[in-house]
Amino acid sequence: MEYGLRGCTSFQMHTLFQLPDGEFGGRMANRTARRAAHLYLHPETGLVAWLVGLRESHGLADAGGVARVTDLPRLGR
Repeated sequence: MEYGLRGCTSFQMHTLFQLPDGEFGGRMANRTARRAAHLYLHPETGLVAWLVGLRESHGLADAGGVARVTDLPRLGR
């Protein structure tokens, strides 16, 4: 989120896949699925939580009430 607020419009997640499996809870057997769920759905640090927070604090949303990662660079300016 911080990179997006600073103007980045793309990024890589390679580091996320190098962390030990113990960092990610859940019952999913697939390593990639566990990490994606953590990245998007973690209640404090997940992408969805950040977008909801930004929508509420900065009005980051389109006419339909949807906040998008691609809107972050505009908000950070």
